[in-house]
Amino acid sequence: MRNWTYSQQLKYGLLMMSALFVCATLTHDGRYFNMAWMLYGLLWLLHPVLPERAAQTPKSIGIVRICGAAVMLVGAISRFSL
Repeated sequence: MRNWTYSQQLKYGLLMMSALFVCATLTHDGRYFNMAWMLYGLLWLLHPVLPERAAQTPKSIGIVRICGAAVMLVGAISRFSL
């Protein structure tokens, strides 16, 4: 499988989040909101990509991974399910 580009990962991640938000709305179960945040953060944590214009340095890849972990943290500690 070839690597995704930045725009593809952004598109597929937002599509996944939208699908889980629709599931949460239809089932009236807010845990889907939290799961959407966790999966979106995990996507960036496991496969950090940058736009072509950005410098591909180890530091910038690390920053993308930290941001993915921060998104996962928001999904884990927020109470969207209430």
